[in-house]
Amino acid sequence: MSFEAILANPVVAIVVLLGFLIFFHELGHYWVGRYFNAGVETFSIGFGPSILEWTNKKGTLFQVAILPFGGFVKFAGSIRQEPVPKEFVGQELYNLPWWQRSLVLIAGPAANILLAVVLFSVLAMMGAKQIQPIVGSVSHGGAAEEAGLMAGDRVLSLDGTPVQVWEDLRDYIIQRPDVPVRVALERGEQVVNLTLVPKARDGKDLFGQDKTVGHAGISAAMRDNQVAVLGGNLFEKGVRTGFTLQTVLGGSAPSQTVSHFHEAVHALQKMSPTELVTLGFEGLGDEKLNVQLSVAVALKELKPVDLSLAKVGEASSLQKFDTILQVAGNPVRDTYELAKVLTDHNSEQVQLVVSREGKTLEVTEPLSPFVAQMPDGARTMYRFEGSFLDQGNMVSEVFVRESNPLLALKQGAHDAWEAVLMVTKGIWGLVTGNLPMQVLGGPILIAHVAKEAA
Repeated sequence: MSFEAILANPVVAIVVLLGFLIFFHELGHYWVGRYFNAGVETFSIGFGPSILEWTNKKGTLFQVAILPFGGFVKFAGSIRQEPVPKEFVGQELYNLPWWQRSLVLIAGPAANILLAVVLFSVLAMMGAKQIQPIVGSVSHGGAAEEAGLMAGDRVLSLDGTPVQVWEDLRDYIIQRPDVPVRVALERGEQVVNLTLVPKARDGKDLFGQDKTVGHAGISAAMRDNQVAVLGGNLFEKGVRTGFTLQTVLGGSAPSQTVSHFHEAVHALQKMSPTELVTLGFEGLGDEKLNVQLSVAVALKELKPVDLSLAKVGEASSLQKFDTILQVAGNPVRDTYELAKVLTDHNSEQVQLVVSREGKTLEVTEPLSPFVAQMPDGARTMYRFEGSFLDQGNMVSEVFVRESNPLLALKQGAHDAWEAVLMVTKGIWGLVTGNLPMQVLGGPILIAHVAKEAA
């Protein structure tokens, strides 16, 4: 078995991670204690019988014990009543001034925080792919639709604050329920300014605490130019769900090659609604098909494949290329709305309305149970056995890295501080009883779910 395969085991990964963190924690105590000339009898990673040990010239025993969950540094003279080995006489911890003993005590957590700052800073300099702030879909009746956002809009700034990646957009909106937000966005070749008022929603934070958050009703754009066809002129002219839209040719505009669904929508929006346009498609068997129709009809009938099925389960009543229109009597327009309805429905089967080969059908679909780790503990939920056409496509991404070491260090310190606040809040919640003990089941449940999925 390869080293990568061993680390892929969630239990092994947790043990290795905890061992790494514990080592640096104890190393902080050790370094500061030795700096003040405190004698160290034992430096141990783990508890129980030793499986690996050695002693340095100063008499400190370094060991790795059989039980990896923990560790300790034993200073000479930690307690006045205990005997002190002769090689450490005069180096007792209790002989240090109170402020030096205090620094030795806090050095462990400080070492972990310093490690976090360094690691976050290195990650910032290495860079990573981030989701671009391009709108992929707009939920019906949501704040974004009411404000006038459209699929394909690139968000440039919020209240004058530049937006570089989707995370910037998401975090800003979440924190401003019912608060007007000035949005500057790029739509084609134009810069559009509008006001978005995120709708307040009751939710829970990471620890299961009630929290009101802002919700815009948008999702990120996918690198996808497949279309869903629900009937109408496109269906009559031979276009089917899963076909790829490749070109848009209008009388008043040059031919445009499109690689994103929203690019086609933007190209059409620039034309007159009554103008004739020619759409170039590639079929499922690589056949080419050109379709001419009015711009108004094209905008009405062209749909993204967010809810069009690419694969279905063996017991499913659905078929490949079916497009889901309603779930349990609720119209849905994207996977976010679908997930919300299924979460609320939470049953072993659900009534669906789907579009299949230009016809609208009602079907009863069995759902598969799975265990989900929620903020208030584990919960059994239900999902489709299948996948959607857009799940094979990547979200539009951009590579972001910080080349300035000082700015990377600033970002690393910010991320580390956010992590400290999150952990502190969690621990305080457990101590005060405001958090249920089920939140501690995360690592165990993750290992269980990973095993079941293997």
